[in-house]
Amino acid sequence: MERFDGKPLWMRLTLRENNGEYAAGTRCVDLGIMADRYQGQLMEFAQIINGRIENPYPYEHELLVQEVLLACC
Repeated sequence: MERFDGKPLWMRLTLRENNGEYAAGTRCVDLGIMADRYQGQLMEFAQIINGRIENPYPYEHELLVQEVLLACC
């Protein structure tokens, strides 16, 4: 789901039920042009490691992320 060539990224979305933003059914959703997706994340991570800012996520959140990831595997 990544594309960094200056062209818009499209995703095919299929919903069984309405979700408030999209009606049930299948459609293509324009996710726009993506650029430097990781740059901001890595800059924030470096600031956390260097003690310049506090990690905005508690350890419980990090644990939950890993548990969900393992459950998906």
